[in-house]
Amino acid sequence: MQVDNQIIVVDAGNSRVKFGLFKYNVTGKLPDCLGIAAQEINRGNDAVNLKDWVHGFLDLHSSKGTRAILSGSNLKAIELIKEVWPSGRCELVVKTDRSQFPLPILVDFPDKVGMDRLLNALAIKLIKPTNHLGVIVDSGTATTVDVVDQEGAFLGGAILPGLRLSAMALHHYTSQLPLVDVNLLTEAPLRPIGKNTHEAILNGILWGHLGAIHELVGRYAESCDGPVSCYLTGGAAPLLLPHLKQAFVHYPYLPLQGLALWDL
Repeated sequence: MQVDNQIIVVDAGNSRVKFGLFKYNVTGKLPDCLGIAAQEINRGNDAVNLKDWVHGFLDLHSSKGTRAILSGSNLKAIELIKEVWPSGRCELVVKTDRSQFPLPILVDFPDKVGMDRLLNALAIKLIKPTNHLGVIVDSGTATTVDVVDQEGAFLGGAILPGLRLSAMALHHYTSQLPLVDVNLLTEAPLRPIGKNTHEAILNGILWGHLGAIHELVGRYAESCDGPVSCYLTGGAAPLLLPHLKQAFVHYPYLPLQGLALWDL
Protein backbone atom coordinates (compact mmCIF):
# COMPACT_ATOMS: atom_id res chain seq x y z
CA MET A 1 0.00 0.00 0.00
CA GLN A 2 1.26 3.49 -0.84
CA VAL A 3 2.06 5.69 2.16
CA ASP A 4 -0.12 8.54 0.87
CA ASN A 5 -3.32 6.41 0.96
CA GLN A 6 -6.13 6.89 3.41
CA ILE A 7 -7.66 4.04 5.38
CA ILE A 8 -10.73 3.58 7.56
CA VAL A 9 -10.05 1.64 10.76
CA VAL A 10 -12.70 0.17 13.06
CA ASP A 11 -11.99 -0.97 16.61
CA ALA A 12 -14.74 -3.07 18.24
CA GLY A 13 -14.12 -2.50 21.93
CA ASN A 14 -15.88 -3.67 25.07
CA SER A 15 -18.24 -0.72 25.37
CA ARG A 16 -17.81 1.27 22.14
CA VAL A 17 -17.14 0.81 18.45
CA LYS A 18 -14.64 3.41 17.27
CA PHE A 19 -14.25 4.48 13.66
CA GLY A 20 -11.33 6.51 12.37
CA LEU A 21 -10.11 7.85 9.05
CA PHE A 22 -6.32 7.98 8.92
CA LYS A 23 -3.73 9.06 6.41
CA TYR A 24 -0.31 7.45 6.17
CA ASN A 25 2.45 10.04 6.44
CA VAL A 26 6.21 9.86 6.41
CA THR A 27 8.00 6.73 7.52
CA GLY A 28 8.51 6.49 11.28
CA LYS A 29 5.46 8.58 12.19
CA LEU A 30 2.03 7.49 13.32
CA PRO A 31 -0.78 7.89 10.77
CA ASP A 32 -2.60 11.23 10.96
CA CYS A 33 -6.22 11.24 12.18
CA LEU A 34 -8.58 12.93 9.69
CA GLY A 35 -11.87 11.95 11.33
CA ILE A 36 -13.08 10.03 14.36
CA ALA A 37 -16.42 8.76 15.66
CA ALA A 38 -17.62 6.34 18.34
CA GLN A 39 -20.85 4.49 19.04
CA GLU A 40 -21.88 2.98 22.37
CA ILE A 41 -22.64 -0.74 22.26
CA ASN A 42 -25.93 -1.93 23.74
CA ARG A 43 -25.14 -4.73 26.19
CA GLY A 44 -28.80 -5.80 26.57
CA ASN A 45 -30.54 -8.73 24.91
CA ASP A 46 -30.79 -7.03 21.50
CA ALA A 47 -27.57 -6.02 19.78
CA VAL A 48 -27.49 -2.38 18.75
CA ASN A 49 -28.32 -1.81 15.11
CA LEU A 50 -25.20 -0.13 13.76
CA LYS A 51 -26.31 -0.06 10.14
CA ASP A 52 -27.34 3.60 9.85
CA TRP A 53 -24.35 4.76 11.86
CA VAL A 54 -21.86 2.71 9.83
CA HIS A 55 -23.37 3.87 6.56
CA GLY A 56 -23.35 7.47 7.72
CA PHE A 57 -19.64 7.36 8.57
CA LEU A 58 -18.83 5.81 5.21
CA ASP A 59 -20.93 8.45 3.42
CA LEU A 60 -18.74 11.13 4.98
CA HIS A 61 -15.32 9.51 4.81
CA SER A 62 -15.07 6.82 2.16
CA SER A 63 -14.21 7.31 -1.48
CA LYS A 64 -13.20 5.14 -4.41
CA GLY A 65 -10.24 2.98 -3.44
CA THR A 66 -10.58 3.54 0.32
CA ARG A 67 -9.89 0.40 2.34
CA ALA A 68 -11.32 -0.42 5.74
CA ILE A 69 -9.79 -2.66 8.37
CA LEU A 70 -11.73 -4.06 11.35
CA SER A 71 -10.38 -5.58 14.54
CA GLY A 72 -10.97 -5.55 18.29
CA SER A 73 -11.66 -7.72 21.30
CA ASN A 74 -15.48 -7.72 21.06
CA LEU A 75 -16.18 -10.64 18.72
CA LYS A 76 -19.95 -10.11 18.84
CA ALA A 77 -19.59 -6.52 17.68
CA ILE A 78 -17.18 -7.58 14.93
CA GLU A 79 -19.74 -10.02 13.56
CA LEU A 80 -22.46 -7.37 13.69
CA ILE A 81 -20.34 -4.84 11.82
CA LYS A 82 -19.59 -7.44 9.14
CA GLU A 83 -23.33 -8.05 8.77
CA VAL A 84 -24.27 -4.39 8.29
CA TRP A 85 -21.26 -3.41 6.17
CA PRO A 86 -22.56 -2.19 2.78
CA SER A 87 -21.47 -4.20 -0.23
CA GLY A 88 -19.79 -2.36 -3.04
CA ARG A 89 -18.71 0.63 -0.92
CA CYS A 90 -15.18 -0.11 0.23
CA GLU A 91 -13.34 -3.30 1.00
CA LEU A 92 -13.56 -4.46 4.64
CA VAL A 93 -10.63 -6.55 5.92
CA VAL A 94 -11.00 -8.26 9.31
CA LYS A 95 -7.82 -8.87 11.29
CA THR A 96 -8.08 -10.91 14.49
CA ASP A 97 -5.43 -13.62 14.01
CA ARG A 98 -2.74 -13.05 16.64
CA SER A 99 -0.45 -15.54 14.87
CA GLN A 100 -0.21 -13.04 12.01
CA PHE A 101 0.48 -10.05 14.23
CA PRO A 102 3.61 -8.16 13.11
CA LEU A 103 5.49 -8.18 16.42
CA PRO A 104 6.45 -10.91 18.92
CA ILE A 105 3.89 -11.59 21.65
CA LEU A 106 5.94 -12.96 24.54
CA VAL A 107 3.20 -14.14 26.92
CA ASP A 108 1.83 -17.51 28.01
CA PHE A 109 -1.19 -17.44 25.69
CA PRO A 110 -0.63 -15.06 22.75
CA ASP A 111 -3.99 -15.90 21.16
CA LYS A 112 -5.84 -14.60 24.24
CA VAL A 113 -4.26 -11.14 24.54
CA GLY A 114 -6.72 -8.28 24.04
CA MET A 115 -6.34 -6.90 20.54
CA ASP A 116 -6.37 -3.30 21.75
CA ARG A 117 -3.30 -4.03 23.90
CA LEU A 118 -1.44 -5.43 20.90
CA LEU A 119 -2.43 -2.55 18.64
CA ASN A 120 -1.13 -0.09 21.24
CA ALA A 121 2.15 -2.01 21.31
CA LEU A 122 2.47 -1.93 17.52
CA ALA A 123 2.04 1.84 17.50
CA ILE A 124 4.54 2.37 20.31
CA LYS A 125 7.12 0.12 18.68
CA LEU A 126 7.19 2.58 15.78
CA ILE A 127 7.67 5.77 17.80
CA LYS A 128 9.49 4.91 21.02
CA PRO A 129 13.19 5.80 21.21
CA THR A 130 15.62 3.04 20.32
CA ASN A 131 16.65 0.91 23.32
CA HIS A 132 13.86 2.34 25.48
CA LEU A 133 11.33 0.21 27.31
CA GLY A 134 7.84 1.38 26.30
CA VAL A 135 5.11 1.47 28.99
CA ILE A 136 1.55 1.96 27.74
CA VAL A 137 -1.37 2.94 29.97
CA ASP A 138 -4.75 2.54 28.24
CA SER A 139 -7.60 3.61 30.52
CA GLY A 140 -11.12 2.86 29.33
CA THR A 141 -13.59 0.23 30.51
CA ALA A 142 -10.52 -1.48 31.94
CA THR A 143 -7.11 0.05 32.48
CA THR A 144 -4.16 -1.84 31.09
CA VAL A 145 -0.53 -1.08 31.91
CA ASP A 146 1.59 -2.90 29.35
CA VAL A 147 5.22 -3.20 28.33
CA VAL A 148 7.00 -3.22 24.97
CA ASP A 149 10.65 -4.22 25.27
CA GLN A 150 13.62 -2.47 23.71
CA GLU A 151 13.31 -4.52 20.50
CA GLY A 152 9.57 -3.94 20.18
CA ALA A 153 8.15 -7.23 21.52
CA PHE A 154 4.97 -7.23 23.62
CA LEU A 155 5.86 -8.53 27.09
CA GLY A 156 2.45 -8.39 28.80
CA GLY A 157 1.47 -6.25 31.76
CA ALA A 158 -1.42 -5.67 34.16
CA ILE A 159 -5.19 -5.22 33.91
CA LEU A 160 -7.35 -3.41 36.46
CA PRO A 161 -10.91 -2.04 36.47
CA GLY A 162 -11.25 1.37 34.83
CA LEU A 163 -12.50 4.45 36.68
CA ARG A 164 -16.15 4.09 35.70
CA LEU A 165 -16.15 0.32 36.22
CA SER A 166 -14.68 0.81 39.70
CA ALA A 167 -17.46 3.25 40.57
CA MET A 168 -20.11 0.84 39.29
CA ALA A 169 -18.65 -2.09 41.25
CA LEU A 170 -18.72 -0.14 44.52
CA HIS A 171 -22.35 0.77 43.93
CA HIS A 172 -23.66 -2.57 42.71
CA TYR A 173 -21.83 -4.79 45.19
CA THR A 174 -22.56 -2.83 48.36
CA SER A 175 -25.86 -2.04 50.03
CA GLN A 176 -25.49 1.71 50.58
CA LEU A 177 -22.68 3.22 48.53
CA PRO A 178 -24.00 5.56 45.82
CA LEU A 179 -23.02 5.49 42.17
CA VAL A 180 -20.67 8.44 41.66
CA ASP A 181 -20.01 10.19 38.37
CA VAL A 182 -16.28 9.92 37.65
CA ASN A 183 -16.60 12.87 35.26
CA LEU A 184 -16.75 15.00 38.41
CA LEU A 185 -13.01 14.41 38.65
CA THR A 186 -12.58 17.09 35.97
CA GLU A 187 -14.09 19.73 38.26
CA ALA A 188 -12.63 21.33 41.39
CA PRO A 189 -9.69 19.42 42.92
CA LEU A 190 -10.62 16.85 45.53
CA ARG A 191 -9.76 17.47 49.16
CA PRO A 192 -7.03 15.01 50.15
CA ILE A 193 -9.27 13.67 52.92
CA GLY A 194 -12.83 13.10 51.70
CA LYS A 195 -15.41 14.71 54.00
CA ASN A 196 -18.43 12.87 52.60
CA THR A 197 -19.15 9.55 50.93
CA HIS A 198 -19.03 10.95 47.38
CA GLU A 199 -15.65 12.55 47.99
CA ALA A 200 -14.31 9.44 49.66
CA ILE A 201 -15.30 7.25 46.71
CA LEU A 202 -13.89 9.69 44.15
CA ASN A 203 -10.65 9.93 46.14
CA GLY A 204 -10.35 6.17 46.32
CA ILE A 205 -11.03 5.67 42.63
CA LEU A 206 -8.70 8.41 41.38
CA TRP A 207 -5.75 8.17 43.78
CA GLY A 208 -5.99 4.40 44.04
CA HIS A 209 -5.90 4.19 40.25
CA LEU A 210 -2.93 6.51 40.01
CA GLY A 211 -1.15 4.67 42.81
CA ALA A 212 -1.53 1.41 40.92
CA ILE A 213 -0.15 2.96 37.74
CA HIS A 214 2.83 4.53 39.53
CA GLU A 215 3.62 1.27 41.32
CA LEU A 216 3.44 -0.78 38.13
CA VAL A 217 5.59 1.63 36.12
CA GLY A 218 8.18 1.62 38.90
CA ARG A 219 8.28 -2.15 39.05
CA TYR A 220 8.57 -2.44 35.28
CA ALA A 221 11.50 -0.03 35.30
CA GLU A 222 13.22 -2.01 38.08
CA SER A 223 12.83 -5.30 36.22
CA CYS A 224 14.36 -4.08 32.93
CA ASP A 225 17.62 -2.36 32.16
CA GLY A 226 17.69 0.94 30.32
CA PRO A 227 15.49 4.03 30.11
CA VAL A 228 11.69 3.96 30.07
CA SER A 229 9.29 5.96 27.89
CA CYS A 230 5.64 6.18 29.00
CA TYR A 231 2.53 6.60 26.84
CA LEU A 232 -1.12 7.21 27.69
CA THR A 233 -4.33 6.56 25.75
CA GLY A 234 -7.99 5.71 26.35
CA GLY A 235 -11.15 7.61 27.22
CA ALA A 236 -10.08 8.33 30.81
CA ALA A 237 -6.63 9.57 29.81
CA PRO A 238 -7.52 13.29 30.22
CA LEU A 239 -8.61 12.61 33.83
CA LEU A 240 -5.35 10.88 34.69
CA LEU A 241 -2.81 12.93 32.78
CA PRO A 242 -2.62 15.96 35.12
CA HIS A 243 -1.84 13.72 38.11
CA LEU A 244 0.72 11.27 36.71
CA LYS A 245 4.18 11.55 38.27
CA GLN A 246 6.06 10.10 35.34
CA ALA A 247 6.29 12.00 32.04
CA PHE A 248 3.59 10.46 29.86
CA VAL A 249 2.96 11.32 26.21
CA HIS A 250 -0.76 11.35 25.41
CA TYR A 251 -1.93 9.71 22.15
CA PRO A 252 -5.77 9.73 22.03
CA TYR A 253 -6.05 7.40 19.01
CA LEU A 254 -3.28 4.91 19.73
CA PRO A 255 -5.17 1.61 19.11
CA LEU A 256 -6.64 2.94 15.87
CA GLN A 257 -3.22 4.12 14.73
CA GLY A 258 -1.79 0.70 15.54
CA LEU A 259 -4.56 -0.92 13.51
CA ALA A 260 -3.75 1.29 10.53
CA LEU A 261 -0.09 0.28 10.83
CA TRP A 262 -1.04 -3.41 10.71
CA ASP A 263 -2.28 -2.82 7.17
CA LEU A 264 1.12 -1.61 5.90
